[in-house]
Amino acid sequence: MTNPTRFFYLQVCLLLISSNSMVWAQVASTGAIFGTIVDNSGAAVPAASITVVNQATQVKRNLTSNDTGFYSAESLLAGSYEVTVQKPGFKETVLRDLTLAPGQRLQSNITLEVGAVETKVDVEAEAVRVETESGESAGVIGGTQVENLLLNGRNFLGLGLLVPGVNSATITGRAVGGGSLNSGGLTGETPLSINGLGREYTNYTVDGAYNMNTGNNINLNITPTLDTIAEFRILKDNYSSKYGVAGSAQVLVESKSGSRTFHGSLYDFLRNDKVDASNFFSAGNKTPLRQNNFGFALGGPVTIPHIYNRNRDKNTFFFVNEEWRVIHSGSTVRGAMIPEAMRNGDFSGSTTFGAKGNQLVFDDAANNFLAGKNCLTGPTTLNTACFDPNAVAILKHYWPLPNNPAGGFNNYINPGVDVIDQRNDAYRIDQYFGQKLVLMGRFMYEEVKDSPPNLAWGPNPAPTTRQSIYTTGRTPWCGSLLTSARAW
Repeated sequence: MTNPTRFFYLQVCLLLISSNSMVWAQVASTGAIFGTIVDNSGAAVPAASITVVNQATQVKRNLTSNDTGFYSAESLLAGSYEVTVQKPGFKETVLRDLTLAPGQRLQSNITLEVGAVETKVDVEAEAVRVETESGESAGVIGGTQVENLLLNGRNFLGLGLLVPGVNSATITGRAVGGGSLNSGGLTGETPLSINGLGREYTNYTVDGAYNMNTGNNINLNITPTLDTIAEFRILKDNYSSKYGVAGSAQVLVESKSGSRTFHGSLYDFLRNDKVDASNFFSAGNKTPLRQNNFGFALGGPVTIPHIYNRNRDKNTFFFVNEEWRVIHSGSTVRGAMIPEAMRNGDFSGSTTFGAKGNQLVFDDAANNFLAGKNCLTGPTTLNTACFDPNAVAILKHYWPLPNNPAGGFNNYINPGVDVIDQRNDAYRIDQYFGQKLVLMGRFMYEEVKDSPPNLAWGPNPAPTTRQSIYTTGRTPWCGSLLTSARAW
């Protein structure tokens, strides 16, 4: 799919939403900041003016506390917020750096001090909070962790292992430790086991949109790249029934949006086999590894010089990320090949004669077919003249001779290279229409081509029969949020 086509999908998505003002969507991954405003004596402060500001976009939400001092800012995207409270006769109070996780309801009670309005009280939000707003058990991987923690393979699922109760269910292959090499595609399975349950019992969403491969329920349609993730949250148990679908847990990913200022990155991560040891089963052959993960990300306000938003005071933001992965990794494959002696009719070296001893045994159909043809020349030998010439030609072409006699039954080694070519694209646009309506369109596309050194889903370990596994995935999502600033 070409870039113009992807942008067309995004434009159509936005047009469909804006053309029907009667349809609104409340995204499951949005959260809320709520609480009670009181004075030093603990009495409720009604009619206090409250302003909730997204610190990245500077988009504001204005509220007024009700008769009991309660306020609630609903349908907020995950991010860092600032809450300002004003009331005549009290000092202005500003609570900064409130971190709202995807789908979280964050309680922030504020105490006002008596004094002049011109006096300001700045309060830093608590770095670590105890969950008291609900009974759910969850873990949050914030944007700082996503950006700064070293991660083999740069697969966000590896960060999920930081949450207590989350383990890797895959102990062999490419998904070791949460996905060590490849990121997406059919061979990039979800390795996380949460609370000891199977991988297929966990539901994955991006911005509240379903992101599962329904064919096997252990693959993602899109594996979001690290540079597109604002943060993600793992709900382990006792979470709200609004999420549904899963019997184990929910993994909520919040994608990045643009901010009031431009931010971008250009990156290239390299890895090779210079200091690697050989594979244990490779008979001393050095298994190669060449891994390149490169791309760019850019976000900020949508501005067209001399036409639109030249002063950057409009609440229109964009974010784009494109990433490529090229991986050449050693994939030592072992198996059994028919040795030269058996191809010449001598089966005396076979280890599979069974209970009847060192002799060839045929069923009635085979005996009737071989009768009178002088095919069985001895207890363990066959006349090669009885072999089907077509079968012999196929055998010689596709099944090479053993190259690892010391391996016993698995007498063949293919020290080949598994080649993975992957591309991920992500585009997002946010438009804020005042304080009541937010319009967001996001499109992610992924294509992965995996070329193992043999027929990986077949019995032949040789490179003479190969396959190419090509998969694509997309998660177009567009929605309008009828936001609310309520005092109940």
